[in-house]
Amino acid sequence: MPRTFGWFKNPKTLLSCIESVQRSAAVSVLMRQQDLEVVVMGPLTRFVAPYPFLDVQHHIYRLGLNRSWAKKYADILEKGGLVVCLESPEHAFTDELSRYHAQDLQLVP
Repeated sequence: MPRTFGWFKNPKTLLSCIESVQRSAAVSVLMRQQDLEVVVMGPLTRFVAPYPFLDVQHHIYRLGLNRSWAKKYADILEKGGLVVCLESPEHAFTDELSRYHAQDLQLVP
């Protein structure tokens, strides 16, 4: 199933995006907690274990992104960004994420 990744600075914008696509895509969110652990919510949790994990970059790489993108998203999480992944067998969600100003979009076929 194709996955479209992007990231947001603003949590309210992310929530608006999720509300818009929730009926047509499986939505997962990766975010960092106060204690520097990464929380994964949504269908991607079945691919990310064990909790808490230390090598964030490796876990993101296992989701289908190449190593340079995995490093980029791990750095974004470290700086407080929110990474979103939309999964749908029907189409990629790059247009929808762009409409909500998601940054650094990446499609994993």
